[in-house]
Amino acid sequence: MSEQRHRLHVVGMSCANCQRHVVEALRAVPGVVQARVDLTGGLAEVTHDAQVTAAQLVQAVVGAGYTATVASISE
Repeated sequence: MSEQRHRLHVVGMSCANCQRHVVEALRAVPGVVQARVDLTGGLAEVTHDAQVTAAQLVQAVVGAGYTATVASISE
């Protein structure tokens, strides 16, 4: 199965604890292989299998208490 990568703009993070919450929320989405979050840049990069949608990733971040929008998608 091919992997895809999404980059998300994340708004509302102000500390390393916020960054950790976003990473944990993204990694909890079934099919996510890796999630990295740049606190200072406000970007999350998520590698996942093809069944994961951008909406699922955004919802995971929103569920953690932050705002997210899709920045880019790579296959």
